[in-house]
Amino acid sequence: MEGIYKIAGHTLKVISLHSEVHDMCRDYAFETAVPEIVISASQSDIEAEREECCADSNIFAGVWI
Repeated sequence: MEGIYKIAGHTLKVISLHSEVHDMCRDYAFETAVPEIVISASQSDIEAEREECCADSNIFAGVWI
């Protein structure tokens, strides 16, 4: 899913796997602007973060964050 939002004076394009991200940003929707910044996270990015945060600690062991 993609959306363009204006936050803190900056125009962002957000590419997210989860619709909740766009639900939370709906008040900032700005469809006609050219984005200054593109933010995205793929499933492989999420999995890499999970591995990195859990590699040295068992705080999140067994919990999908």
